[in-house]
Formats: sequence, structure tokens, C-alpha cells
Amino acid sequence: MNRREFVVRAGSVVLVLPGVGWLGCVTARAGKDPLCANDACADMLVFTSTESYGHRHTVQFSPTTFRAPPPGGVEKRTSFDQGHLHVVRVSEELLAAVGRGETVEIPTTVDAGHAHNFTLSVQPA
Repeated sequence: MNRREFVVRAGSVVLVLPGVGWLGCVTARAGKDPLCANDACADMLVFTSTESYGHRHTVQFSPTTFRAPPPGGVEKRTSFDQGHLHVVRVSEELLAAVGRGETVEIPTTVDAGHAHNFTLSVQPA
């Protein structure tokens, strides 16, 4: 690849990435639960993982997820960091426990050779 091709490809990535967070917020408002990257999704609760391999991830939940857990629980993607993300699965029972004010620790999937843990805790409504 020559210098011109590199600049064109790098520029297209820079143009595409800012729109990704915005689209995530639009779909979050439509009832889905992707990651949000700006203040338009300020009503989301953000949890930060334990550190592993020198980095952390975040995961977001709507407050209603804990007040009225969906049947079967939820599966969430974490933030994208150091070239990867993880998946977090939380059962309906554990979501309800968090909604009652209990603290639960949830592991992520193993990706890029490691996993993280999230501690979920909210003030009961």
C-alpha cells in the first residue's frame, strides 16, 4: 500500500467512527441496548469492569432493566477497547437482585485471552 492509499483508508475510518456512537444512541432510544457514546444517552447506567491486561471495559444498562428484568435476562456487549470487546450475560434473577439493592459480580466472556468482572449495584427504587 502506498502513502496515498493509506491516507484515503485512514480518512474513511475517521469519518465512519464518529457516527457509530450516535447511531447507538438512536437505537437505544428505540428500545434496544447498544453502547452509547455521548450525553444523548445520559439516562443509562454505566458500570466499569475490573482491570485485566492493562485495561478496563464499560457496559451500560437502562435503569428499568433492574426494576423490571426481562424474562431470560440480558446479554450485553462491553465497550470496545484494545481491539476487542466482551459479552456480559445477566440472568433475570440476578437483575432482580440488583434492583432490590443487592450487589452481584458478573464475569464476561473470555476474549483476546482474558476476561473481566463487573460489579452491579444500584439503589433500590
